Amino acid sequence: MSQAAESGFRPDDALASTGLPAHWYRDPAVLAREAEAIFLQSWQFAGVVHDLPQPGSYFTTSILDQSLVVLRDRRGRIRAFHNVCAHRGHELVSGSGRARALTCPYHAWSYDFDGRLKAAGNADAVAGFDHGEFGLTEVRTELFATMVFVHLGAGGPPLGELAGDLARNFRDRIPDFDDLVPFRRDRFDIAANWKVVIENFNECYHCPVVHTRAMSESGSVKPSWETEDRGVFSSHVIRANEAAADDLEFKFRADGDIDDVHLWSLWPNVCFVARPGASNFQIFHVMPTGPETCHETLVNFGRSDPPEAPELAVFDFFRDELNPEDISVVESVQRGLGSRGFRGGRLMVDAAGSWRSEASVHHFDALVWRALNGVD
Repeated sequence: MSQAAESGFRPDDALASTGLPAHWYRDPAVLAREAEAIFLQSWQFAGVVHDLPQPGSYFTTSILDQSLVVLRDRRGRIRAFHNVCAHRGHELVSGSGRARALTCPYHAWSYDFDGRLKAAGNADAVAGFDHGEFGLTEVRTELFATMVFVHLGAGGPPLGELAGDLARNFRDRIPDFDDLVPFRRDRFDIAANWKVVIENFNECYHCPVVHTRAMSESGSVKPSWETEDRGVFSSHVIRANEAAADDLEFKFRADGDIDDVHLWSLWPNVCFVARPGASNFQIFHVMPTGPETCHETLVNFGRSDPPEAPELAVFDFFRDELNPEDISVVESVQRGLGSRGFRGGRLMVDAAGSWRSEASVHHFDALVWRALNGVD
């Protein structure tokens, strides 16, 4: 019997399941298994198309310890390569920019934007040297909505096949989605396992307790929480809450482009939000930095850079108040998972799918369980 089963976790029975075993959130060996079975075998968010405006543009990113360079080649195609020189393993580039070639800062080996080695000093004097043997290693790349995703594994379906309805969701629910522009990135280091952060995103059971001012000053206004779990993604809607908006320093504009809060979670570690008001979008990217720590990057999109003051206030409220509230609780959960008094709690999943239901937490946990146990 697996340790998950011994803990009471039931991947096929949400109504009778506990959460995943507590040590899965703390054990370095589990994180090592997740690296191989989840992060290196799934589509990973790399960046946004806006950061590659013209041929020669590039940016670097990392999937765990794997550094990548994402670029737009001379024909305008977006591609990704392992960010490592084929000579001695030095990283080719850092940050972002625009270049004529990718030139290693160690011995100046130079590659074109197709990944071919074009120049290597003293190559003419080296017997049998073949430039064609030392190209960069390319990584699968896919454009999804206005984002760039990469896949370090050898196989598996395209992201558009796995989650095409999600991209349609964005465009159906966010007016002029493709015209939105990124204007700011907010970054947080969190003392919690990455799974705790994703689980917190996928339920609103905590909302009236943790986010009292966002729900209402008294906490008496209960949220709506409409959920649909579909394969590799979950979709949630919180219907407009005028009573809560009256309590906030900013007001959700009645004539805004978006009336409700829309949230999506894409397996394994990226989520998205659109909030009431002028068209907006936020990418919520979580990457483990250790078994009990992770890093979170929020990429914010608005109609302009920067957005108008009322719209900017919504983003600022999330950055300065709502997200710190969530970080506080997930860090407390992480500490509690190490307690000898914690025996594993019951997931509060109800058949009616109420706003208190943790069905999407179970959906995510089941994907983790199946990945680590080799079950499709």
